[in-house]
Amino acid sequence: MDDGMTHVKVSIKTPHGEIEGGIGVPHQLMTSVDLVPGALDLTDNIVGLAIEHANSQDLRVSCRKGCSICCNQLVPVSKPEAFFLLDLIRERLPPKIRKMVKGRLGIAAAKLGESGIAARLDKPTILDEDHDQVGEDYFKLGMPCPFLADQGACGIHPLRPTACREYNALTPAALCADPVKNQVRVALPALKMSMVLAQLYAQETGTAAELMPLVLAPGWAAEHEEERGPPVEGPELFGRLMGIVSRAGWAKPPESPGGPEADEGSTR
Repeated sequence: MDDGMTHVKVSIKTPHGEIEGGIGVPHQLMTSVDLVPGALDLTDNIVGLAIEHANSQDLRVSCRKGCSICCNQLVPVSKPEAFFLLDLIRERLPPKIRKMVKGRLGIAAAKLGESGIAARLDKPTILDEDHDQVGEDYFKLGMPCPFLADQGACGIHPLRPTACREYNALTPAALCADPVKNQVRVALPALKMSMVLAQLYAQETGTAAELMPLVLAPGWAAEHEEERGPPVEGPELFGRLMGIVSRAGWAKPPESPGGPEADEGSTR
């Protein structure tokens, strides 16, 4: 019986293991924004394998609810995720929370402008040579994520961006207080889905693959409503997404604790 879906078997081999499963893709016109929920699920699977690999080396994730220092870091998101966050604010947040988040976003944008960081992010391409220094300068502003709720908990945890899901510290949580000075090691995922989404959007729109700070993303999306991308039949668009995933160069897992693949001093 036709349920209006194409059921796709997903099988991806990574250095940390294999991801297998199935997904139903609706027979309807979609944009890359509509694929964000699926990308979040895939991110969780990729990250889960990276954490399992770390556990096999007797390394454990030290992140806990309320430990929110990393929520002061520059979180890079793709344009599809920017539109997704805008829709989340408009459609899912209670009015009181929505007003608070919008206020925080405005304050963050102003701080980035005053600090000069916004100008340096005018063209935030994926391969930005200034990325690490910008990340350090951003962290020094001490600017918490606008979605951070009471007691340091994430207010949108089930729908948080891919970059947030990918940051899982393996070193003591106390070191995260200064990730620039301290050697913070994270469980490196084999693939960053924010980059995959950025590449898909670029492919669909004929533009450059770009990332932007989470705090500027909803504002950018609101100003570019007409740039969500051309609608494409769901199964075809999903195939394009998986094509990018299959062509991606998987990151190698760390060889041993403290090995060459450790991500030290990371600001995402």
